Amino acid sequence: MVGDIPDESAEIAGICRLYRLKKRVTELSRECIQSTCNTLDSVLDNQSLIVSKPRLQRRDRTSMGKLSGKTALITGGSKGIGRGIVLAFVKEGCDLLISSRNQEDLDRMAEEAREAAEHDLKIVTHAGDIGCSDSVDAMFEKFKANFDYMDLLVNNAGAFNGGPIDQLALEDWDHVINTNLRGPFMCTKLAMQIMKPQNNGRIINVGSISATRVRPGSAPYSTSKFGIQGLTHVTALEGRDYNITCCGLHPGNIATERRQASEAVEDQEPMMTVHELAEVALLMATLPQHVEILDAVVLPHQQLYVGRG
Repeated sequence: MVGDIPDESAEIAGICRLYRLKKRVTELSRECIQSTCNTLDSVLDNQSLIVSKPRLQRRDRTSMGKLSGKTALITGGSKGIGRGIVLAFVKEGCDLLISSRNQEDLDRMAEEAREAAEHDLKIVTHAGDIGCSDSVDAMFEKFKANFDYMDLLVNNAGAFNGGPIDQLALEDWDHVINTNLRGPFMCTKLAMQIMKPQNNGRIINVGSISATRVRPGSAPYSTSKFGIQGLTHVTALEGRDYNITCCGLHPGNIATERRQASEAVEDQEPMMTVHELAEVALLMATLPQHVEILDAVVLPHQQLYVGRG
């Protein structure tokens, strides 16, 4: 009978409505997912700009060195150990601010660094007294005016005045402590203020084996290097939560210009070159960011160290 036949058209219409509803729900889901993804992308892009914007502005270079695209501030960079570190860094593509007391020495060093570099690098100089707060402030202002990011600070500037404690002039003591300890403290303080917001950075402090093996007549120098070791450890500890590492480089005898011109007995001992030591500084600078060399003693194999003192 006709009345017993199911209404197929109504059933089909219901199925079609269900398919249309399913299609619309799918479209809405896709739109919602896409909108959410776009929002997340926008947030991530903004965060990337905050953290990494300076990286995006860096120059592309055809050949990448270990430090290509990175920046460093190196104190005491015109002679001796500093000169060796400057040359090692520029050969690996690092842009630099080099500081020293004498502008003529800096100009000569900057020219040598440009000749040693394989590519066009930005090399800025600053002449001033590392023990003077105004000079250090001006140096960091110059760095920030020329670079958007600070990857590396190398506290290398040093002074060597000394003599028997009972005959030591207070002026000599102050000069060495101001140069070797007060200066690195001020530089570390200002570098940390830059590196903490970056959530990244590395500080390399050039100490000495005199931090653990002293010589007679070295009270200011040895005291300052003991202090540098303590500053290194505290910096590493306080930098831990900000992805800032700190390394201590403690050289033995180095054939610097000063020691090559000296006739003192200790300056006739076995020596290593500034370039040999600079290789260790370069290693520290190129370590993975989660790795630091807290203390590295580097010296000629024949130099008396164990048992010295």
